[in-house]
Amino acid sequence: MKKKDQIVHAAAKLFEERGYAASSMRDVADSVNLTVSSLYNHIKGKDDLLRLICFGNAEKFHDGITKVEHAHQDHEERMRAVVRLHILMSLEHSTTVTVFNDEWRHLQEPHLSFFKELRRSYEQRVLRIIKEGLISCGKEDRDARLLMYSMFSSINWLHYSAFYRNHPDREDVVRRLETMIIRAIIGD
Repeated sequence: MKKKDQIVHAAAKLFEERGYAASSMRDVADSVNLTVSSLYNHIKGKDDLLRLICFGNAEKFHDGITKVEHAHQDHEERMRAVVRLHILMSLEHSTTVTVFNDEWRHLQEPHLSFFKELRRSYEQRVLRIIKEGLISCGKEDRDARLLMYSMFSSINWLHYSAFYRNHPDREDVVRRLETMIIRAIIGD
């Protein structure tokens, strides 16, 4: 792993554990066995670290939904794939997802505005997939926006759970959670 990647990973762990505001560049430097002055050879500052973490995850979510949009013709399968994307991101990238969800408000302008726009854009793509899925199931009278935010809320706790991240049959956990959320969206 490159030194810069090690630094970003260490910063994500610190921001997850302590929060962005309570973490210092000295803390980051100590966690990767560098002096603070050496750390600045790799990273511009704490803001840069937060930006790399948040935008890195935004890119993963956007790449993931692009794959969903291109890989699945069936609308219900697209909904299922979007739910799975969120579950897997929470399990596989729990540290950076925690920072992404909890610390993004500390981004500095113009990055904060751009990040908010990326979030809105992503949510619009998810909303469109849910609306199309509801129409294909004959459930267009359901509130797609409410269902989307309920889906996000139903998954947002998962990145905190070491029990499920380390579950011996994680695929079964993913399948069961995915099925519960899809049932909540389309009903029986």
